[in-house]
Amino acid sequence: MQWHVQNRSSITTYSNLKSDLSSIESIGRAFPVVFLAVAILMSLTAMTRMVEEDRGLIGTYLGLGYGKIAIITRYVGFALAACLLGGVLGNIVGFVGIPVFLMQVLKGLYVIPDVSLSFDPAYGLGGVALFTVGVVVSTLLACRGETSLTPAQLMRPKSPKAGSRVFLERFTWVWGRMSFLNKVTVRNLFRFKSRLLMTVGGIAGCTALIVCGFAINDTVQTLGSKQYSDIDRYDLLSVAASDETAAAMKERLADDGKVKSSVEVRVGSAEMLNAEGNSESIQLIVVPDGQDIAPMVDLRPASQGLGRMFGFAKAPSERPRLTLGDDGILVAQSAANAMGISGGSTVSLRADGLDQQKVKVQAVFRNVIGSDVFISQSLYESSFGVKEAGFVTNAVMATLNGDEDSQISYAQRLAKSSDVASAISTADMERSFAFDLMSAVVALIVALAGCLALVVLFTLASTNVSERVREMATLKVLGFTDREIHLYVNKEMLILTLLGTLLGLPLGRVVGGMLTGVLDMPGMFFEVEINWVSYVISAAATLFFAFIVQFSTNMVLNRIDPVGSLKSVE
Repeated sequence: MQWHVQNRSSITTYSNLKSDLSSIESIGRAFPVVFLAVAILMSLTAMTRMVEEDRGLIGTYLGLGYGKIAIITRYVGFALAACLLGGVLGNIVGFVGIPVFLMQVLKGLYVIPDVSLSFDPAYGLGGVALFTVGVVVSTLLACRGETSLTPAQLMRPKSPKAGSRVFLERFTWVWGRMSFLNKVTVRNLFRFKSRLLMTVGGIAGCTALIVCGFAINDTVQTLGSKQYSDIDRYDLLSVAASDETAAAMKERLADDGKVKSSVEVRVGSAEMLNAEGNSESIQLIVVPDGQDIAPMVDLRPASQGLGRMFGFAKAPSERPRLTLGDDGILVAQSAANAMGISGGSTVSLRADGLDQQKVKVQAVFRNVIGSDVFISQSLYESSFGVKEAGFVTNAVMATLNGDEDSQISYAQRLAKSSDVASAISTADMERSFAFDLMSAVVALIVALAGCLALVVLFTLASTNVSERVREMATLKVLGFTDREIHLYVNKEMLILTLLGTLLGLPLGRVVGGMLTGVLDMPGMFFEVEINWVSYVISAAATLFFAFIVQFSTNMVLNRIDPVGSLKSVE
C-alpha cells in the first residue's frame, strides 16, 4: 500500500486563490511606480505654473517689505496642504475603496470569509511622503527663481519667449508649400520646448499605462489556447490508478476505438530544488527510450530577457525543436523562472518514494501553464536506481477522434473507471481556464489610467492657454474669429497628443513586457500578447480625452477679453 500525504496546496481552488492574490500583489508593486511618476510630473507643472502666474503679486509683496521666506512659505504651505489632502483621499481609496472592490470580485469566485481592512504605514505614509517631497521641492525652486528678481521686474509681464528657426525650414520644398498658420504652429511647437516635452511625455505615459492594462488582459486571455492547442498537441492525458492497473487502462483505450495516435509515458509528482534549497512542486514526465514525444508536446526553447520585454524574440514556430537527451532534463519556463535556473544549471529532484538526486538542466522549454519536467527513461533509471524494479509507463498521451464535445465527454467517462486516476481533456482545460480576477484588476487599471490621462491633458491644456492669454488677445484684435483661434490652439495640442500617443504605444508594449515578467509564478508564465485592437482602443481613448479637453479649452478661449488682457500694467 502506498500513502500520498498532501497539504492544502493540492486543493485546486486554494492554489487558484493563492495565484490570483500573488498576481494582484505583483501588480500592486509595479503599477503605482508608473502612476506616481506621471502624477508627480503633472503636479510639478501645475505648481510651477501657479508661482509664475503670481509673479506680479510676489513683486507687490516684495515691494511692501515682505521677506522672501514669508512669500515662499505661502506657496509651500499651499503645495503641502494639497499633497496632504490628496494623500488622505488617496489612502482612503487605496486602503478601503479598491480592497472592497477586489473582495467583491473574490467573493464571486471563491467561498472565503470576510477580512478586516488594515492600514500599512509604510505604504500609506511613504507614498504621500514621496509625492509631497517632489511637489514641495519643485515649488521651492520655482519660488526661489521668482523671488531672486527685483519687484520692478516681477510687476511687469514676463517677456514672451522669442521665436527661432526650426529644423524643418532647411527643407525648403516642404516649408515653402506650408501655409502661414501651419508655419506658425510648427514654430510654436518648438518655441515652448518644456511644454513640448511635458505634453508628449505625459500623454505617452498615460497611453503606455492603458496599453499595458490591455496587454495583461490579452496575455491572460490567450494563455489557455497557447498551452492546450499550441504546446500540448494531445487531446487526452490518461493516468492509471496504479502501476498494476496501467495495462488495463491501455487495453480499454485501445478497445474504445477513440484513439487516433498515442504516446506512453510515466507521470508522477515530484519536488525540484535549486542550489539555494528553494523547492517547487512539479509534474515529472518520464519518456521511454526511443519514444518521440514531439507529436504530443511541442518543445521549443523559451523566450526570456530582452526578447520578451521588447517583443523581438523569434516566434515559437521559428525556434528549433528541443530533443530530450540522456544527460539532462527539460524544465518548463514557469518553474525555471520561479527558481532562477537555466540551461546548464544543476537541480535536485525528489520523486514519490525515491531518494533525492541531482540532475543537470538540459534546457528550458516554452510552457505557459503548469510546471512540467521531462526526463528520459535512461536518466531516470540511472539517477533514481529503479532499473532493477522495472520501468512501467502509467500514462498515455493520445489524440482522439471526434469533435471537442465528444472528446470532453469521453474523458469524463474514462475518469470514472476504477483503473484510471485521472483523464484530462485539453479541450475541457482550455474552455474552463479563466482568470476572472485579473480581468477585474485590468479593468480597474485601465479606468485609473484613463482618468490620469484626462487630468494630464487638462492640466497641460490649461497651462498652455494661461501662458498665452496676451497672444490670443492679440489675435482677436487682429480679426481672428473664435473658430480660427480654436483651430490655432487645438492644432498644436492635437499634434502633441498624436506624438505622445505614437510614442506611448510601443512604450506600453515595453512596460507590458516588464510587468508581465513581475506577474510570473511557478505554475504560470505570462507570454506577452497584445492584439492590434488593443492598440487601436488605447490610441482612440487618448484622442477622445484630448477632444474633451479641447472642448473645455475652447470655452476658456471664448472668454478672453482683448482689452483687459492687453491692458498695460502701468
